[in-house]
Amino acid sequence: MVVLGSLLAGCGGGTDESGGAPDAATAPETVPDGGTERQGTDSGVGSEGAPALEDGSKTTVALQQRSVIRTASVRLRADDVLVASKQAVVLVTSAGGLVAGEQTVIDPDDPDLTVSLLTLRVPEARLGDLLADLAELGTVLSQDQTATDVTEQVVDVQSRIQSQTESVNRVRALLARANTIGEIVQIEAQLATREAELEALQAQAKQLASQTVLATVTVSIVGPDPAGTDDDPSGFAAGLQQGWDAFVAAATWLLTALGVLLPFLLLGLVVAVPVVTLVRRRSARTSPPSTPA
Repeated sequence: MVVLGSLLAGCGGGTDESGGAPDAATAPETVPDGGTERQGTDSGVGSEGAPALEDGSKTTVALQQRSVIRTASVRLRADDVLVASKQAVVLVTSAGGLVAGEQTVIDPDDPDLTVSLLTLRVPEARLGDLLADLAELGTVLSQDQTATDVTEQVVDVQSRIQSQTESVNRVRALLARANTIGEIVQIEAQLATREAELEALQAQAKQLASQTVLATVTVSIVGPDPAGTDDDPSGFAAGLQQGWDAFVAAATWLLTALGVLLPFLLLGLVVAVPVVTLVRRRSARTSPPSTPA
């Protein structure tokens, strides 16, 4: 059992032993166009496996091969929210993407208050085209984009997957040579733990690959702006609303002031009651008795 423990400890130590990782463990490097790095002697490939550039620079190649998570958000105002929402779905589908989420809130009394929220996933290379097409569905109220470089995280996860795969293979080799029930139980426990860690790393790698290959676009579509809501309000209803707002503000201020003063009032009351009672008792004792007429 001591020898077995030493062997198990050696399995988790390093990755310099034989027993390499299977081909599926070494995930290909992510490129912006959603493909994978090609290796071989294709035309336009340099002596070190990188595409040859006219200027001989490899800095551009390194930038092109980085893994980047791109997200964008767009807020639109459309005459018909439901029609614009359906057109947005058609646009992302035509671009090779998909609808990851959709939520529409409809007001039966006022259709103009309908709001639609879409979460779209589109290939990273088609993100710019999709944003331009979405802008044509209505009036763009706001738009922003973000890009997060996760190249180091992707490389780290791939390296850990390879090391963990080699560790699992070594434990499996030990399991095949186990002779006693005790050895089998101990090795199987180690194997289950390391396989679970490997599966977690593989899931993380798949999630990163999905986020880098497909950009995420959040689209919010609102109805037309009712006339006069954004201008200077006037009329009885507007005056009533302003009066109510002023009343609420005044009441809020008074309640806030009362809340601040209340602890001091309570403390003063606690101190004043015994003092007044004591003064009254002393006054009753010192006052001369009344004489009969």
